Amino acid sequence: MATKSNPLTFLVGDQGSEALYLLHDRNGDGDTADVGEVGVFFDGHNAAGLADPLASVLDTFQGKDGSVYAGDNGTDSVYRLYDRNGDGDATDAGEAWAWFSAAGNAGGHSLVTPNGIAGDDDGNIYIVTPGVLSGESRDLIYKTTDHNGDGDAQDAGEAGIWLDLQTINPNSSAFEISFDGDVAYVTDTNGRDPDTIYRIEDKDRSGDIQADEVSVFIADGNPFGVNPDFAHDIHDGSVYAFEFTGGGDNRVWRLTDLDGSGSIDQAGEVQQIWNAGLLPQGYAASAGPGMDVLEDGSILLALNGGQPTQDSVVHLVDGNGDGDFQDEGETRVLVSRADGAAWLDRPRPVEEYQASSGRHEPAARGTEHDDRWVGGKSADKWSGSGGNDEARSGGGSDKIYGDGGNDVLFGQDGDDHLFGGADQDLLDGGNGQDRLYGGAGDDRLAGGAGNDRLDGEDGEDHLAGDAGADQLFGGFGNDILEGGTGDDHLYGQEGNDTIRGGAGNDVARGAEGDDLVDGGAGDDFVYGADGNDRVQGGAGDDQVRGDAGDDVLSGDAGDDRVYGGSGDDILYAGSGADQLYGHEGDDILVLDVLDPGAGQDLFNGGSGEDVLELHLSARVANSGAFQAELDRFEEVIDPGTNYSFEFRSLGLVVQNIESYELVVG
Repeated sequence: MATKSNPLTFLVGDQGSEALYLLHDRNGDGDTADVGEVGVFFDGHNAAGLADPLASVLDTFQGKDGSVYAGDNGTDSVYRLYDRNGDGDATDAGEAWAWFSAAGNAGGHSLVTPNGIAGDDDGNIYIVTPGVLSGESRDLIYKTTDHNGDGDAQDAGEAGIWLDLQTINPNSSAFEISFDGDVAYVTDTNGRDPDTIYRIEDKDRSGDIQADEVSVFIADGNPFGVNPDFAHDIHDGSVYAFEFTGGGDNRVWRLTDLDGSGSIDQAGEVQQIWNAGLLPQGYAASAGPGMDVLEDGSILLALNGGQPTQDSVVHLVDGNGDGDFQDEGETRVLVSRADGAAWLDRPRPVEEYQASSGRHEPAARGTEHDDRWVGGKSADKWSGSGGNDEARSGGGSDKIYGDGGNDVLFGQDGDDHLFGGADQDLLDGGNGQDRLYGGAGDDRLAGGAGNDRLDGEDGEDHLAGDAGADQLFGGFGNDILEGGTGDDHLYGQEGNDTIRGGAGNDVARGAEGDDLVDGGAGDDFVYGADGNDRVQGGAGDDQVRGDAGDDVLSGDAGDDRVYGGSGDDILYAGSGADQLYGHEGDDILVLDVLDPGAGQDLFNGGSGEDVLELHLSARVANSGAFQAELDRFEEVIDPGTNYSFEFRSLGLVVQNIESYELVVG
C-alpha cells in the first residue's frame, strides 16, 4: 500500500519497452495521456552503467526513504533507485545500483525470478523468488537489510532465507508479497495445486518463518467463488485480490477477516468490488499483474495482454462511497496502448510514487568505473560500486564505502566511517575519531590522528593506529597491527599475526594462530592466546602471557611479569626485577644476562618438568659465591616438591624447578 499524493503520480514497469516510467496527472483531468505527463524513470540509458537493468521488470516497491526497489528477471537483480536531484528520474550518477543480486551477494544466494518485493515497518526488504532449479534455487522469500549503511544488501549477513515456501508446498510458485504490520500475505499459484494467498506471521520473533507460522488465508476451491491470481495488496486490514478468470470478466475482491480466525471462512468476509466488464468501451482486460491500493482506498491496476486494448493502467475510484467500484464513472483509464501510448507494451508492476524528502537519503553511488569523489563540509555518504575509486571526505563526519575494486579512501577531518569492501583497499582516517573497515581483500588501514577503530576483516591486512588511543582488530588472515603512539588495544584474531603496540601503555592479544606480539615502549599487557606464539613486552613494566600453545615469552627491559600458561613454553627474563611463572607444561625459564644487575627476579616453574637455564659470563659462573650456591641448589632441587631457593649472587629466587642447565660464554 502506498500513500496518496496529489496530483496522482505513479510508476509503471513495462516489460515490452524494458523501462520503468513515471506518470503524473498534472492537470487533474483523470488521465496521464497529456503532453509532459509521462517520462522514463529508469532504463538501460543510465549513468550508473547498468546494462539492460529492466529487461523483464517484475515488481516494484517504494520504501519510506523514497527509494524505489525494482526486480528484474533478465539480470536476476533487485535494483535500488533514488532520485537525488529531484528531476523525476533515477538515471543520473549515483541514483541507481544493485540492492541485491544473484551475482553480487556475499552469501551466494540464488535469485532466479524476483517476482515480489515488499518492506516491513523496520525497513527490511523482502524478496520473493520462485526457483526453477535444484539446491537453493527453490521458492524462497529473502529478508534483506543494509546493516552497514552502504546502500545495498549485498554484504555478508545482510540477506537470509526468511521462508522456504517449498516446506509449505513442494509445488510452490510464488508471486506477490505485502505487509499489514507484522503480518505478511503472499500469493502462490502452487503449480498444479490450488492458487493460494498465505498469511505469514513471525510469532516467536525468531527473525525467520517456520512452517507452523504459515496458514492458508484463502485458496481456490473455497465456497465463496474466489480464485486468487498474481496480484494483491493490503489496505485498512483487508486483502484486495485480483482474479484472472480467463473469460475476460476478471474480478477484484475485498477479503476481510472479520472474526480474527486468520482465514476467510464465512461469506460476510468476501465482497466482489470490481469486474473487467466495467471497463469503458474500447478497452479489455486479459491479465492483471499489478495492483496498488492507495491511502484513500482507490486502486491502481496494471492490465496487459496481446492486444493494444488490453495494455492499460486503470484507476478505480469509489465515487459514491458505497464500498465498491462498480458504478458509472468509477473505472478510469489513465493510459492505454489503445490510445497511442506505444511505449506501454506489456505493463507489469504499478506503484504510486512519492518524491523523496531527502531526510533519509541513502549513500550517493559511484559507477562501475573508476570514480573520483570529494565530499562537502556536511556529513556525506558515498558508495563507490565497482571500479578502482578514490574518495575524500570534505571535512564533515562522512561515511564512505569503496565496495568492489581497489579503492583509496581518505577521511581527512571529521569523525569518519570508511568501508573498503572487496579487493585491495587503502583507507586513511585522517583527523578525528574514525572507524575503518577493510572488508574482503588485503587492505592497508591507517587511523591518523584521533582515537580510532580499525578492523581489517577478511584478508592479510596492515593496520596502523598512528596517534591516539586506538583499537585495532585484524580479523581473518595473517595481519600486521601497529598501534603507534597512544594507549592502544590490538587484537590479532584469526591467523598468524604480527602485533606491535608501539609507544604507550598498550593491550595486545594474538588470539588464534601463531602470532608475534610486541608491546613496545610503555607498561603493556601482551597475550599470545591460542597457538605457538612469540610474545615480548618491550621496554616498560609489562605483563606477558602465553596462554595456550608452546610459546616463547620475554619481558625485555623493565620490571615484568611473564606467565607461560598451558603448553611447553620458554620464558626469558630481561633487565629489571622480573617474575616468570611457567604454569602448566614442561617449561624452560631462562636467565639470559651475562652479568646480572641489582634486579631481584623470581622464577616459578609451576607444574610439569621445568628447566632453569642460566646464561652467565665465565667470571660469574666461576665465582666462588655462585659455585657455592649451585652446590646447595643441587641438594635442594627435588622434582615433585615445593621449595624456594635464592641465588643471591644472581639476584634470583627459584621455585618448582626440576632441573637446570648452565651455559657459559
